[in-house]
Amino acid sequence: MSVIELREYESVVIPFGALSEGTIGRIQASYANVVNTELLVYPEKQWRLTAAGTVGALVLDDVTILIRPKIPLANLFHLLDIAYDLPINYLPDLASSQTIQDFYDRLAARLAELVLVRVRQGLFRSYSERDAQLPYVRGRLRVRELKLAQTKVPVRYEEFSADVPHNQMLLAALYHISRTGLCREETQAQVRKAFQTLRGTVSLQRYMGRERLEYSRLNGDYRPMHALCRFFLTQTAPLHNSGQQDNPPFLIEMSALFEQFVANWLRDHLPNAYALTVQERTFAGNAVHVAIDLVISERESGDVWAVLDTKWKAPSQPANSDIYQISFYANSRQSPRAILIYPTSLLYPLDTHIETVHLRTLIFDVSDNIEAAGQKFLAQLFE
Repeated sequence: MSVIELREYESVVIPFGALSEGTIGRIQASYANVVNTELLVYPEKQWRLTAAGTVGALVLDDVTILIRPKIPLANLFHLLDIAYDLPINYLPDLASSQTIQDFYDRLAARLAELVLVRVRQGLFRSYSERDAQLPYVRGRLRVRELKLAQTKVPVRYEEFSADVPHNQMLLAALYHISRTGLCREETQAQVRKAFQTLRGTVSLQRYMGRERLEYSRLNGDYRPMHALCRFFLTQTAPLHNSGQQDNPPFLIEMSALFEQFVANWLRDHLPNAYALTVQERTFAGNAVHVAIDLVISERESGDVWAVLDTKWKAPSQPANSDIYQISFYANSRQSPRAILIYPTSLLYPLDTHIETVHLRTLIFDVSDNIEAAGQKFLAQLFE
């Protein structure tokens, strides 16, 4: 299988025969928002592939397309660490990862290792409610479902079992990892072993990675495992068509990552006098509502101090649509400040007033030292 490497927002030209007609069709049908394909005919037929604002890997039937971020890989790992609360700080060998694929492989191996350790110690178990059709009464009868002449009765009962969400999420993540085709043979074997070990007592359920679970002293060690699971489940996209035989792609949407990173960083570093709300919903009419990326409020009064919107772009100046959007957010929440946050410096930054709203652009330079860039961003925010 051939490998094509791209860099976010950049293009590469490859020979026309390097991609089959079927592969081009699948890219155009399912991943046009990830990789744009353009046919060049002069001086000879070639394909120009251009990466959008997504990084990761597409493993198709005859080619693997790897997309690197525009920021250093080490900085990407730092963003993922903060955005997804990944236990990266406890995995020093991740710093030596040379590619997204290598990084994915090492995290997958770590999750499989943690799962196998927990299995040896004993899986977390709890009581869960189950419905069944049994030849005897157990627990409570589901009276409304009783029918004449039936040989089994519908019952609902409590069972002490390891087949609970805490373990089901582990199994779902291992299942997704095993299907991507991104792991080395050794890691794939370890992932498969962890999956088969769990499969005997845990059912495979659909998990999106956004489910919230409760923790106690009995299952507190599941937190780092679930952090890894959420990363794999949210970044491993499902196949668009059930009939496709391609592996599920591993894709990181950088705009969403930047938004989540800034939110989590601010939550940890805002002065105590302020509170942060993420994705606050507000009405844009009688029946239409929108979600504001970030809202900073004063804790004592509850008044909105600023509304903020993140933009994973590198323009020379803010787009008019972005200005209209953040101005609407500010007016809808009666905020005196509206701030657009970009990952790199703008040629024409904005610092103006629109009626009573102070509108600014600020930079959180994630291509630099993350903590130093964060402190600079925070200082500018409260200037």
